[in-house]
Amino acid sequence: RTPGQLTEVVFTGAGENPDPLSPAEFALAKRLSGRVKLEDPSMPLWVRSECPPFLVDSFRERFGEELEVALQGLLWKPKHDLRVNTLQTKWKSARYELGLEG
Repeated sequence: RTPGQLTEVVFTGAGENPDPLSPAEFALAKRLSGRVKLEDPSMPLWVRSECPPFLVDSFRERFGEELEVALQGLLWKPKHDLRVNTLQTKWKSARYELGLEG
């Protein structure tokens, strides 16, 4: 995105979005646009995925080869949040039923 698109879409101050950029911040964003990569393969995984370093090993045990994909998924707010009342049903049963529903 261009700096103009960022100010129009991201830096609105609405909801959870950050406040609009100051003129100096906008000028800096415009100068750096296209020249700076925010993610670089040389960055450690915990930096690229914004995961505290002390959690990476336990996540690696849980997700194995899918670790990086799982951590990237945690960076985004889900569209839906599903909860299961485990006093009423088992988590696996709820998952199965949802699978039947598509």
